Amino acid sequence: QDHDHGLTGFVEALNDDLNSPLALLHFHGRMRQLNISLRNDSRGNKNARARNKWLLIKMGSILGLLQQDPEAWFKWRPAGGEAVDEGEIELDAPVSTYLPEFAPRVLEGFDAASGEPRLRESSTSVTVRHLLTHTAGFGYSIWNPLLREAAEHEEFSGLAAPLIHDPGAAWTYGINTDWLGRVVEALRNASLEEVFREHIFEPLGMHDSSYNVPEPKHARVVTVHERGQDGRLTELDRPAPAGQTTFSGGGGLVSTAADYLRFTRMLLNNGELDGARILAPGTLALMAENHIGDLEAGTMATEMPETSNDFDFFPASSDRFGLGFLLNTEPVTGGRAPGSLAWAGLYNTYFWVDRRTGVSGVLLTQVLPFYDGPVVTLLDAFERAVYDSVRAGS
Repeated sequence: QDHDHGLTGFVEALNDDLNSPLALLHFHGRMRQLNISLRNDSRGNKNARARNKWLLIKMGSILGLLQQDPEAWFKWRPAGGEAVDEGEIELDAPVSTYLPEFAPRVLEGFDAASGEPRLRESSTSVTVRHLLTHTAGFGYSIWNPLLREAAEHEEFSGLAAPLIHDPGAAWTYGINTDWLGRVVEALRNASLEEVFREHIFEPLGMHDSSYNVPEPKHARVVTVHERGQDGRLTELDRPAPAGQTTFSGGGGLVSTAADYLRFTRMLLNNGELDGARILAPGTLALMAENHIGDLEAGTMATEMPETSNDFDFFPASSDRFGLGFLLNTEPVTGGRAPGSLAWAGLYNTYFWVDRRTGVSGVLLTQVLPFYDGPVVTLLDAFERAVYDSVRAGS
């Protein structure tokens, strides 16, 4: 308990700078929420202490974790008739097996004279495993200069973006999970919103997680703040939540800290929570294995500093990637054990699942650019205090 008080004091000292971060942790069957005061934003939305665990937070990272289990996601009969039995989908099958229109090519550059793109066929087909491990060759313009140039060409918009290297040649964070969402929708013959609600949110009791925020909850959506070059935060305009009819596999969900912690607790508990099994234990174990060999993951240099800083999640180690998760190969000093599952969202939202120690943590802010220095400092302090409490036996 003393460790909680110390961390809460640290957070409250940063509260004006970070615009009311929220942290939840779970270990050894107990959930603990840091009592961080949440002040009103400039529009008078009452983000009061008693309501902070229900505040709706945009969580891009959650979708990277929801399409990973062949047993849970593909054991069904599509409306078209042909059964897809448990295990029939193959991790190493080409994505075009499930999406015939899927045919990305590798962008090598642009002709200096004409400006036309120079494209070639990839050396091998993109597989489901490539998408799950971010080794397909897709990227984001935020972290890649070639894709930033490609973004100016209409032919490369959205999911029409090209590969920037051959499948399996490197780890590059990109639109892989967006394509996984398309695979899920094709196999389920249903939208991601329907699939997630039926197979994830309702079984886990995640009642504040959805793509579309019901009107009565609009006032609970937290505003985003942007850090300027002077280090100050500016509150951005908050548009009214618009109804979505198409759903991305790589972002767009809205959730709360309490809901998201239920998701991480399911991962911590071998795929089951409160009697609801989402993942088979063997599947979760497979997800937590390194699937990229000696390739290094978790490091990106920014091309859009207003959106993201450079990031390296674990500078002291060479990290790997499982099926949807970043894996640290070395213990974090004062924190998580090797092989913990982790990822983050663009608005500086972070989570980790340490299955070896029995700890999961969620830290949420709504701050741009990504990998904000003060938030990363807070995350490190939060994690250290959590493990201090665990070691103290509290």
